[in-house]
Amino acid sequence: MSQDSYKTIAGAAEAALKIKGSRFLGFAAPISGRQEAEAFLDELRRRYFDATHHCYAWRLGDSAGENSRFSDDGEPPGTAGKPLLQAITGRDLTNLIVVVVRYFGGTKLGVGGLVHAYSDCAARVLDACTVQTIWRTRSCRFTVGYDHLSAVMRLIEQHGAIIEEVVYGGEVTMRLALRLQEAEAFRTAAVEATRGTIHWER
Repeated sequence: MSQDSYKTIAGAAEAALKIKGSRFLGFAAPISGRQEAEAFLDELRRRYFDATHHCYAWRLGDSAGENSRFSDDGEPPGTAGKPLLQAITGRDLTNLIVVVVRYFGGTKLGVGGLVHAYSDCAARVLDACTVQTIWRTRSCRFTVGYDHLSAVMRLIEQHGAIIEEVVYGGEVTMRLALRLQEAEAFRTAAVEATRGTIHWER
């Protein structure tokens, strides 16, 4: 994960598998906070109230400020929640939750069998997801004269900035969204291109 972007899933997905009579139902959903994770989990617990286990893992933030949680929900320690979290981190994904609901089929799978089953179910549901890259941005607002507008527009295109607002008056006022890693370079280039006449607003 780079400093100015992260990968997450674009929407919810489901998957299922059956092993020795036990049914494993996998669910994944994008989340922006702990409350969303808990609400998604609670909804599945209500929907599948008769299931034997509701195991889960979620991750928020990135490697620098990661916030994650997982639960085996009664399965032997380390056989469910941790494999689910490893499926998420192994794909370098964040801001999502994975839940696997299990209906016990009468045959014990053993520790290794459970780890494999939960890992496989997590992989299947994540394979069903569309992965997207989200760019972290910084907003900046400035005023520039018409004589330098074309030069600034070229820089906007070169640095991949998104124009959020334009106001035409005696001069042109713009608000841009810039990727974090491009922000300083754009400011420096804009000052040079306008011979220092660009005016930055806080």
